[in-house]
Amino acid sequence: MPGRRMDYLNTSAEEEMCECGVLIFPATLHSCTRYPLNDYELVITCSKNLERVLREFYHAKGSCLGELLNSIRRNLHPFQVKSIEYVIAIRNKLVHDVHTRTLFNRDHFIDQNELALSDD
Repeated sequence: MPGRRMDYLNTSAEEEMCECGVLIFPATLHSCTRYPLNDYELVITCSKNLERVLREFYHAKGSCLGELLNSIRRNLHPFQVKSIEYVIAIRNKLVHDVHTRTLFNRDHFIDQNELALSDD
């Protein structure tokens, strides 16, 4: 059902099928579902989910997204690396830059997050 909001704080490692047919992990919000409306919630939720996926499914090691990425960089497609770096940069800017209060391009952030999690 369109507009259904998934439980993106779910911590189980079971995979789930989105209604559009895309295999997703719990905590992953796909474009056919409703993302959090608040930019901070969106960025933090996506970052936390990305950390969890890198640790649980790619066995990445490290204490932050950058370290996790560096530990498995050679095992990922270049587009995934670029997308993860984009998510990291936007997260850092939104969280640490006092002048940044919203996402400049929300749809692009969502697209990059989905590319980071894709297996293609």
